[in-house]
Amino acid sequence: MSSGFCVNRGVGQGLVFGPNLFILFINQVCQVLTDSYFTFFADDLAIFGGVGVDETLGKIESACIAFSDWCKNNGLEINYAKTKFMVIRKPQRKMIGKPVLILDNHSIEYVSTFKYLGVTVDGHFSFASHAESVHDKVSATCGAIRKLRRYLNLNMFKLLINAYVFSLIDYCLIVWGQCQISCLESIQNHFHRLLVCFFYPNSSKFYRKSYWKSHYDPLSNTTPAKACHNFFKTVNFNSLVQKVNALDIEERVLYYSSLFVDKLV
Repeated sequence: MSSGFCVNRGVGQGLVFGPNLFILFINQVCQVLTDSYFTFFADDLAIFGGVGVDETLGKIESACIAFSDWCKNNGLEINYAKTKFMVIRKPQRKMIGKPVLILDNHSIEYVSTFKYLGVTVDGHFSFASHAESVHDKVSATCGAIRKLRRYLNLNMFKLLINAYVFSLIDYCLIVWGQCQISCLESIQNHFHRLLVCFFYPNSSKFYRKSYWKSHYDPLSNTTPAKACHNFFKTVNFNSLVQKVNALDIEERVLYYSSLFVDKLV
């Protein structure tokens, strides 16, 4: 055990009451940003507001100056390398030129997309970039589980799906789940493909390029495309989803949205 010493600034790393002391300290920002709209999560600050681009930049610049002065008076430094700003607008509204924001002689980088608290936000609030990111992660995860399917029983299969697939899909789903239906269907197709490969092991051949190349014969009546089409006509995806006690993505959006509304009421 180390000997005692006096702490007159900051909080020792790993202290149990450290988060509480930090909250008491950082809450003073509310007294500085009285004329701005902002959100705080730990040490992540997001300032927003305004209608027109010029009006918004003017308000944000004033708020940033006030916040910068507060940081200087309290021994804090703003990480300008991680500070970004973006303009959220309708797709029909075009911007003339690139907006500029200067703070303490530092040029703040303008971005078209930004990852905030794990969700990629774009300038149109379409969440297409985040849906694409989820799609890529779900595709890689389903591919890894598909390689292990021969060694899994049903309970272990369901456990892996909930732990590594739905954990990616469900995070902030009520926010980004309002994207285009085609994005959700693309993600759902990877999940359905995983279910088909698990419950119908022989169907995995339809997802291999080698099968299509070796069995392709334009003169034959039983081409791989016909065999694949006939097979999937017999597959009941709703039944497969029920076997793993799961919900499709659209159903999950409705489920989590209803839970959120119930909490508000």
